[in-house]
Amino acid sequence: MPDRGNRVGSKGFQNFEGAVAVVTGGSSGIGQGIAQALVLRGAHVVIVSNDEERLCKAAAATGAVPMVADVSNRKAMLQLAADVMAKYGTVNILCNNAGVGPVAAIQDLTHDDWQWMIGVNLWGVIHGIEAFLPHLLAAPRGGQIVNTASLAGLWSVAKLGSYSAAKAAVIAMTEALHLELQASDAQVGATVLCPGPVHSEIKSSLRNRQGTGALADIDIANIFPPEVIRTPAQIALQVIDAIEHNHLYILTHPELSSALDLRHQNLLAAFERAKSWTGIG
Repeated sequence: MPDRGNRVGSKGFQNFEGAVAVVTGGSSGIGQGIAQALVLRGAHVVIVSNDEERLCKAAAATGAVPMVADVSNRKAMLQLAADVMAKYGTVNILCNNAGVGPVAAIQDLTHDDWQWMIGVNLWGVIHGIEAFLPHLLAAPRGGQIVNTASLAGLWSVAKLGSYSAAKAAVIAMTEALHLELQASDAQVGATVLCPGPVHSEIKSSLRNRQGTGALADIDIANIFPPEVIRTPAQIALQVIDAIEHNHLYILTHPELSSALDLRHQNLLAAFERAKSWTGIG
């Protein structure tokens, strides 16, 4: 039987010392915060971005190893996994964190806008899972996958339709993966991170996009009061806790929960209306 370290069943990955972690979108914001927290706990951390200049600066700041890759490119992600395995021989933690967040009304979005938003925010996560899940399942110590979605994936906001659509899909996919891993008694868990407003460079997402469309960057500092906006370091501590305990959900802003309450009330009301059509209840 392989040595499974400190992981028992799906209870969590508690021993970070010597573990190998890959963090996409690791050149700034939440990704950099997660990378820093993992390095401080003794993990070997690879941070990934398609912005080489920012990536190298983040690597110098955190002590992580930089590797350039575009998460929306499947071949690039498969090559990334091969490079990580060649360097370390294993991988234990995958944080599919890369994302872009500009806004536009659905009626104004071009097809290219949709492809770009879905390509990074959804296909980036899928490519990460395709490339790394087999290696996590084979790792003697087991591991954890953390997919970054958003509170906007739990309830929609005007002009965030393309963003919310991708993030909702990430949530649904992670929920299914979590159940599948539990049912298989795998030594790997799955977590979905649904952050609210956080200080990050997502406000300048369009800097790396070729071409133009209807999308426009926004700065959350112009929307939310300062006390609501979290720091990447704060979010990283929640991520560490979730990895240690194999929590399915990470929610960051309890003060914003009323929006989710309203959505659930509307869904329950729809079930009540359905009773008159089905004769049930």
